Amino acid sequence: MSSIGHFLVLCGLAVGIMNTGCTPKTKTVHAPDKGLFLVEDGQARAVVVTADEPSAVAAYAAKELIEHVALGTGVRLQIVGESQATIDDGRSRIYVGATQAAAGQGIVADRLPADAFVLRSAGRDLYIVGLEEDGDLFASSARRGTLYGVYEVLERHVGVRWLWPGELGTFVPPAATVRLPGRIDERVEPAFRFRSFRTGRIDQAVRHYEPALERLAFSPTGLQAYAGALRTYLVRQRLGATDPKPPVGHYFSGWWEQYGAEHPEWFMMREDGQRGPGPGASESERHHVAMCVSNPDLHRFIVEEVWDGGDILRLGEVDRRVFCQCPDCLSWDVPGPEPPPDFALNMYRPLVSDRYARFWTTIRDMAAQRNPDVLVTTFLYWNYQPAPIGDIRLDGVYGEFVPWGQSEIVYYPMEEEAHTWNKEQWQGWAERGVTMGYRPNYLLGGYVMPHLSTWQAGDMFQFAARHGMIGFDFDSLWSHWAVKGPMYYLHMRLSVHPEHSIETLRREYFAAFGPAAAAVEEYFDHWEEYSRTRAAGGGVSWSDPTRANELYPPEVFVPAARRLDEAMELARQDARPEYAERIRFLQAGLEHARLSARFIGTLGHRGAVPTDDAERFQTARNALQELIDFRRANEHLYIADYVAAATVENRRIDISTLLEASFDAVRTEPLSNLLEDPFDPWYFRKDPADVGVDEEWYSADRTETAKGLRHQEGDEGGYAIDTTHWTPVAVPARLGETPVGAYLGYGWYATLLSIPADWRGETVGLRFKGVDEQAWVYLNGKYVGEHTTTSENLTVGELWERPFTIKVDPSLVRPGQPNLLVVRTHASTGAAGIWGPVQVYTADVGE
Repeated sequence: MSSIGHFLVLCGLAVGIMNTGCTPKTKTVHAPDKGLFLVEDGQARAVVVTADEPSAVAAYAAKELIEHVALGTGVRLQIVGESQATIDDGRSRIYVGATQAAAGQGIVADRLPADAFVLRSAGRDLYIVGLEEDGDLFASSARRGTLYGVYEVLERHVGVRWLWPGELGTFVPPAATVRLPGRIDERVEPAFRFRSFRTGRIDQAVRHYEPALERLAFSPTGLQAYAGALRTYLVRQRLGATDPKPPVGHYFSGWWEQYGAEHPEWFMMREDGQRGPGPGASESERHHVAMCVSNPDLHRFIVEEVWDGGDILRLGEVDRRVFCQCPDCLSWDVPGPEPPPDFALNMYRPLVSDRYARFWTTIRDMAAQRNPDVLVTTFLYWNYQPAPIGDIRLDGVYGEFVPWGQSEIVYYPMEEEAHTWNKEQWQGWAERGVTMGYRPNYLLGGYVMPHLSTWQAGDMFQFAARHGMIGFDFDSLWSHWAVKGPMYYLHMRLSVHPEHSIETLRREYFAAFGPAAAAVEEYFDHWEEYSRTRAAGGGVSWSDPTRANELYPPEVFVPAARRLDEAMELARQDARPEYAERIRFLQAGLEHARLSARFIGTLGHRGAVPTDDAERFQTARNALQELIDFRRANEHLYIADYVAAATVENRRIDISTLLEASFDAVRTEPLSNLLEDPFDPWYFRKDPADVGVDEEWYSADRTETAKGLRHQEGDEGGYAIDTTHWTPVAVPARLGETPVGAYLGYGWYATLLSIPADWRGETVGLRFKGVDEQAWVYLNGKYVGEHTTTSENLTVGELWERPFTIKVDPSLVRPGQPNLLVVRTHASTGAAGIWGPVQVYTADVGE
């Protein structure tokens, strides 16, 4: 059998296990006898035995067993080599790893699947044996079966729980006696073939710690300590790859540079009828060009000249929400009799799932002529996350389900309708024969705020496990343990035991707070409800923390802090100090969130450094320094992934100016005669065919027309905007945050602007803090300026976040009357929209 055939057999095996509601294949018999004691009434009743020259995995496993039993009982078991354990002194022998005694029992590690293990008792002895290897036992590909067997024993029979990285996060119930069943005979295999929570940011920082991160995050020593604790924690959660994850990737990245000149017909047609990246495309956009997936010559080239004939054929598209508009590709789309619900209608338009499903199966069938065992691998995301509508079979296709976008559909918690819809899409793909992997991104969300979901996120994980999930690969684990701990813990435990109830796993977490368990549960329930109602859709964006103070204003931290104070009083009732220490851990996480939101609140819109006011500038600098000092003082607690926090802070905020520059060096003069709230409501209209310029959507008519902009009676009258053609929207805001929803292409904004009568003869400045990506501006039907790739000689990747000013000649302004302001926009990727404030001022004096 080919390697991929072997993989699919194992996948089917895992799916079969999940559909029975039982994670491992086990056979357990508990004899009604005295049992097997590790510790009895505070006395050691067992010795841990390894081979005389144990593997690195077995040696580490034995150490882990001894250390955790000691944490719960105060008793340290002895560890000996096998040659020293021949005398029967009445103690039980716990054989850890491959030994001659285990082989005598018929337990041969090399015959076990990767990451599987055997637990077997014989008389008073217990054997814990799995496939293991020398080398770096923390490597993702390492074989750690014996170690996983030890962790199973510790969790099941000692009650050990690993809540978060570090000593404080290790919970072992106190006990004078540790007893195992008298008879054990079972073989356990992982529930999933691959299990990953990505920690690439931390790994990269360990290899090369950039100064821009270090100044906001851990000290170098603190980083090394946290990385080590995190590595240990993830191994304890039994993550890894029992079988390698099928390779997916953005396969066509770079193809335009390589093949675009000779074969432009292989690449997407834009709305303007041209192929490839548009004018002013950034380097990234030129590197990630979508394909014309209906092109038969492209199919032939992939199968006959690019693919090597192996068991894997990757067809993952580029990482952009853009698709070919040629007639042939459009003809492959299947219009749905039941479109997605309102919340998904805009996000998933155009719906191209059937188009891509046909592409994958076309390539699969062609490739099968060379290799019948070929597996096509791809993503199920962007506008082909929804399941296909047409009748198509996708056997021989591996798809990674990636709920990803810009709305509540992809981040937990979400509206129940959206949650149900997500599950329906997963099931729709699985029912068409796709071998399913899960690669969500929602653990990125929330910045360092207490934004979490246990019930919904856990339900989706379990649903996927019951409906074909062979493995998961979360992108990424930006782990803020002290404010989102139950959510992380739930996912770690479900990765081993997806059949456990969410309620059971929540209770495990809260039990680690002793007498304060109920109070801590109430505390996190408060934040979960807050996340659902006040900060839905992911809370603070994973890539942009500058709304933290809006979603988490100062007053919301007061009652939460009070709840933790009450929990502390309960925890102090117990003589064990660890309960109170864990409450202090939560308090530190809450304070870190408060200080982070406070710092963001000292900045201007979207994180702008206040360079027009010396007092505000110093306030922001002081708030940032206070946050940094707090992080360093508490870095040993591991309350948060400071590297993740610093990454997004550096992305959106000019940290260097705050930390290094003097106010005099960066001061800007305030705008002269800045108008306060000069705009009527804003409206938006899509223009996917780019007809607005020809039809003069920038000017008003005297009568009702399809244009939707009309003069009121009389030349001196105002204007009316027809809402049958124009949709009310908020400005500033991303389009995806408005009723329009996510939209790329040409569009138009319109609003009425009131100019004071005493501004007659003044040049008016229109200051746009951010338009994604290009903008053409009209006032009272006249073109007044633009901010485009042509005017600025910049790519859209540079253009979208740069403020710009349009100066309007006095002759085009109507002082004392309403003025019609229309802005034509175009976005080719990303979020789109007028996302920054628009300011109006007298431009003769200052910028």
